[in-house]
Parts: sequence; C-alpha cells; structure tokens
Amino acid sequence: MVFTSIDASLVPTALQLSFYRRPTIVWNSITSVGIERGFSTPLTAASTTAAILFPDGQFRTDSNTNRIDFDITRNAIFNGSNQSGLRAGQSESVNTWYAMYAVKCQNNSTDFVLVGDCLLQPSRGNVTNLNNAYGVNGWIFLGYIRNGDNSGATGDILRFVQAGYSFLFTNIETDIAGNGGIGLRLAAAAATSITYTLSPGMGVGAGGTAVDIPVVWNPRFWAATGGPSGTSEWIGRNSANTQRYFDLTIAAGNRGVTTFDAGYYAQSYTVTGTTTGSGLDLNLLGWNDKILANNWSVDGGN
Repeated sequence: MVFTSIDASLVPTALQLSFYRRPTIVWNSITSVGIERGFSTPLTAASTTAAILFPDGQFRTDSNTNRIDFDITRNAIFNGSNQSGLRAGQSESVNTWYAMYAVKCQNNSTDFVLVGDCLLQPSRGNVTNLNNAYGVNGWIFLGYIRNGDNSGATGDILRFVQAGYSFLFTNIETDIAGNGGIGLRLAAAAATSITYTLSPGMGVGAGGTAVDIPVVWNPRFWAATGGPSGTSEWIGRNSANTQRYFDLTIAAGNRGVTTFDAGYYAQSYTVTGTTTGSGLDLNLLGWNDKILANNWSVDGGN
C-alpha cells in the first residue's frame, strides 16, 4: 500500500468507519450491475449513496447512478464526463467473465465509477497492470460478473446474488433437455456420462499464474429431465488427484443434483448418470472468491 497526501476532508470519520464495509455487487439487469447503497455512510441520503474506502484512506461517496451503476454496453470514463462501463478499448463479449472495480474519478476528489475489465482479479501478476490502468491507490476489486450462460443467453449478465465473498447464480438457463436450469453451463451431452476439465482461471483475462488465482468453484451436476428428484453418490478420485468421479442415479423424468468444491488446479470431472432419454448438464452454480475472503491484493497500491 502506498500512502499519498490527501485532503483531510476526505479522511473518513469514526462514525463513517463504524458504518462502512466493502459493498457487494448487485444485479440490476442483463446489461447492468450496481453496488449496495445505504449502509456505508450516515449521510441523510444514505439510501441512495454508495461509498468506497480507498487504500490511501480516501473515503468517497457517490449517488449518481450514471457512475455507480455499471453498464456493459458502454466504456467507462473517469477523467471527464465520468460514467461507468467497460475499460476503454474493451467491448462487450459473449460468454465472458469480467472483474468489477471501483475506480476513483481523476478530475475531482469526490466521485468514483464502476469499471468492468477483462484484466481479471488482482493477482500478484496483475497489480502493476491495474495500477497503470487506474492509478496507484485508485481502485478497489469488488468481484466478478459473468456475461453469458454458454446456452441460450450468451450475451446477458447472469442474475446472481453476493453475500460476502460467496456468489450464487439465480438465472434460468436452458438445459440440454429444454428445461429451466440454473447457472452457467460448463458442459452438456445427450448421453449417460460427460467429462469436463476444470480450468484454474476464470476463463478470460491476462496476467498472473494458476497459483495466483485463489478461487474455489462450486459446480453442480444434474440430469436434464423433469423435476427436482434423484440421488447422487460420491465415488472417489484417482491416485494422481487429477480426476474425480460422481455417479448419479436418476429416475425417468427426474433431475439429480450434486455439488462439490473444486480446487485451484485443473482437474477432470466425470459424471455418470442413469437416465431415460435425457442427458446431462454440468453447470456452475456459484463460487467462493478467496481474494475477497482473504482481502489479498484487493486494493490498488499493494
């Protein structure tokens, strides 16, 4: 962390600090997300005001929805007619992960904007790049959003909820049998078994290495037919710890579900299901973001 000289009026008061915590991301629509308002500041307009405590101790509050509601269809500006959006030079891509950052506006000492960036989480390899893009002490990492479900809505921001460092998809995805599933499709096949190799990264971005990506995935297997019924059985893993096996026993017209945590490195997962005329989907239901959990390299200036 690098401390710089700032206006004393921008230093948070004890009362403000007693209200403050890092805001969570809030899904607004298939093209927009915002951040929580109303808990981080004791101002009269708290219900419409968002706040960010930057790593140099500067406390900024903003209630302008053009800045604190991210819009994936435009580019961010933070040194002029300030607005949220994708980092300059990037455009909306389908089936893509974006990291969300709160970024100081550079033409004043009070405002900030939300910026989506394909330069993903602030791993050790990315801090310098993020400092170059947004300025030392100029950014805070807030988490990820996903644009596209790899199925019927490839260009929509997937509906989700965030609680602390945990994220859970709540979107409706079309599974292989044409029913309403949940989450991000990782793999699907009209067969009794599928295999998926887990990548250690978030899928799109630059910088960092596999060991710098402390994200635990919580995927879910299901058989893509009928209603919420069925059983699942953990079988085991091979001696090299490179493949894990699950068995799903699914009655005709039913759906089986199992969840598990996946580690930091690439692994293959094989799902075997007993189904009648259906198929299997492997969906990502949610994830735990260990960067937010550990507060590691979350703040610009580290």
